[in-house]
Amino acid sequence: MEDGVALHSGAVVYQDKTILLPGQSGSGKSTVSAWLTSNHSSCRCSYLTDELVVLPENDLGSVVPFPRPLCIKAGASATIRAIIPKNGEEQILADKQGDVVPHRLLNPDFPFLVPPVSLILFPTYQAGSSLQIEKISPARTSALLMTCDVNARNLADHGFRQLVQLARSTPAYRITYSSFAEFNKLLPDLFAQQDGSA
Repeated sequence: MEDGVALHSGAVVYQDKTILLPGQSGSGKSTVSAWLTSNHSSCRCSYLTDELVVLPENDLGSVVPFPRPLCIKAGASATIRAIIPKNGEEQILADKQGDVVPHRLLNPDFPFLVPPVSLILFPTYQAGSSLQIEKISPARTSALLMTCDVNARNLADHGFRQLVQLARSTPAYRITYSSFAEFNKLLPDLFAQQDGSA
């Protein structure tokens, strides 16, 4: 693979469209990835990763996910365990820090062909908050993506050019949530807005 930007990000596939969920540790990207890939989500997605993707250089929109078991922090463990089939609980590794959950417990379908990135969502969990959706500019998106750039020091321009290109070509939203149920209409609504503006 050519050089590219390694991004601290979850990723899922929804209706042949890849959605990036970038964020720092604790932002909620693992729990959002888990919810979106579970049977309980009406906008069920296929799991790619909850931690790391590489955006290959000179291939705008393409993404290489690094799948792994989901690492769920202790505060979100009960929520995720509630959506896991009961016969799968013995496959979960748990300690006081949280749970390590095999992603196939939530969704056994893993796409072998990863479609281009069509949407970027920056999730933020905030207890007691109603769902808030804020469309953000390419400039703001670029700045937020740079905070998730894992291998910046290894790249001549720290990956800035590539992340700016992605931000200019892909709609991005900041999502503040307290309940996963609020996500049930989120993706259909966001993609409907994009299709309406095309």
